[in-house]
Amino acid sequence: MTQIDRYVLILFLRTVCVCFLSLAGIFIVFHAFTAMDDLIAQSKVGDSLPLVLAKFYGPYLLLLFDMTGTIITLMAFLFTAGWLRRTGELTATLSAGVSHGRILRPMVIASLAIISVQLANREWVIPRFRDSLTMKAKNLSGDIEQAVMPTYDQSSGILIEGDKLRTLGRVISRPNFRLYSDYAGFGDVLLAREAIWWDPAAMAEWRAEKGPTEPAGPDTAGPDTASSQLASAGTATFGIDAKRSSWKDLAGRTGMPDVTGYLLQGVR
Repeated sequence: MTQIDRYVLILFLRTVCVCFLSLAGIFIVFHAFTAMDDLIAQSKVGDSLPLVLAKFYGPYLLLLFDMTGTIITLMAFLFTAGWLRRTGELTATLSAGVSHGRILRPMVIASLAIISVQLANREWVIPRFRDSLTMKAKNLSGDIEQAVMPTYDQSSGILIEGDKLRTLGRVISRPNFRLYSDYAGFGDVLLAREAIWWDPAAMAEWRAEKGPTEPAGPDTAGPDTASSQLASAGTATFGIDAKRSSWKDLAGRTGMPDVTGYLLQGVR
């Protein structure tokens, strides 16, 4: 890479950063004015305010980059070419025998790299923060109940509805599962008091982090199959003293299924 390439590339990347940070700053400032009370309240019960801001606005900046990365790259390309022409550097470089394509090549390569990063961000990074992107500022902890939007699961043929959702506990209050596929013995609709999301892989990771968990007694052991677990989930997921249970409360129970899905409590 020659000195001219480095100069053009640095000017282009600096313009990209300035454009993106300007848009991000406008978004954060305007949004923070309406949510600052909730963010400060979150900082008082947990992390510091800068960490709370980073945790809340970080996923949104990834989404903003996905939405504006292409247009920002185009704006930076045009601005850099115009700047080189305005300052006379483009004319001086052309007079030295360097072609237009040779001057613009670093920006073209950098633009392709930015678009590739944007694609990777959209496909692999943003989906990991889908829960954070649906939260309000007052619900960073995931404890506040949210409304449940009806969602149709194409793979299982089930329309998932419910009253409230607690993200941290992975619990749907008063779920209403409409079965459009053939599930023998379950009818067309499943109504329950709670639906708790059970993920054996996530539970194994949580056990490894938290250490061994005391196993539940034989009176709390659940059935061995997913179907029977679904039918009698009131026994499998019933918490101590009839308190609401979450997915972590299931860590010590025996006879839990090896498949991922919802465990229903109080099925009708």
